[in-house]
Amino acid sequence: TFTFTVPLKTAVNSGETLVSKAQITEATTIKGTPSSNIERDIANPDILANDQQLTINKPLLATELVGTQVNNTSNGNTEAVVGELVTYRTTITIPEGTMPSAVLKDLLDPGLAFVGFTKITPSGGVTSSTISNVSDLNTKATIDPNGTGFTLDLGNLVNTNAVNGTPETIVIEYQAVVLNTAANQSTAKESGPQVNNAASLNWGTNPTPATPLSANAANVTIIEPQLQIIKDVAVDGSGDTGNGGDEVVYTITIKHTANSEADAYEVNLTDVLPTQFITGVGAIAITSDSTGSGLTAADFQIAGGNAGSGGTLQLVAGKTLNIPE
Repeated sequence: TFTFTVPLKTAVNSGETLVSKAQITEATTIKGTPSSNIERDIANPDILANDQQLTINKPLLATELVGTQVNNTSNGNTEAVVGELVTYRTTITIPEGTMPSAVLKDLLDPGLAFVGFTKITPSGGVTSSTISNVSDLNTKATIDPNGTGFTLDLGNLVNTNAVNGTPETIVIEYQAVVLNTAANQSTAKESGPQVNNAASLNWGTNPTPATPLSANAANVTIIEPQLQIIKDVAVDGSGDTGNGGDEVVYTITIKHTANSEADAYEVNLTDVLPTQFITGVGAIAITSDSTGSGLTAADFQIAGGNAGSGGTLQLVAGKTLNIPE
């Protein structure tokens, strides 16, 4: 029995198969026979040979949801509203050696659109022949139409760190935004659309090139606020009938419906008054405010109308109304 150790070159390729062949090529039946008398014609040379295969490790691929932009009591880290950013992290574990012609792809579910890369973190000893910083990521990636995903040519990924025990990786983070589309409408509480991403990785020496590595992140649930307006009228103190010259008081209540799932920001409220009303005479009052926005009657106005008639109740310019769930 012979035992010997041979180190692999760092230039070996991920997924590559190496074949080592041991074979007896010469033999003699008499000790000390001169080389000219060696029996070279072995009847069954295949019996005296043995092949051993060694396969270089393949890379590993993982992708995960880092979190969402807004986090509060009504919008958790796995929930998002229209316009909110979602951050994903993709990790490639690179075996010691070379991954030639590595290509990372990511496909987003409908309702999400790619925004940009935010971070790249390689382990010590790991390099890419095409990408070295975030600027490279954002300028060299090919973005799919309508931001539905991207293709990133990582070139040759090389891992020269020969210390076993701690996997070497390259970690890439990017953001997507939740789109304002019909598919993202949440119609019932806690049952909104769910979206995620699908990452895939291929490389030049992948033994199964038609089947790249793939991974998916956890789902993000799309949530939406749903508001309702309740409007009451009192003519001369009560009732909804009256005569010319009577004072009319409208009370408008804005609140979330039972199916509402998120805070509502920058709400725009308008109430168009008939031309039979005289503007500039009555008063505006806020009788109840649980929004915490600190609005006062001075934040509203009745604008428009002709010759003091009609008009529209609205917020004054620069004021917004936020209604927490």
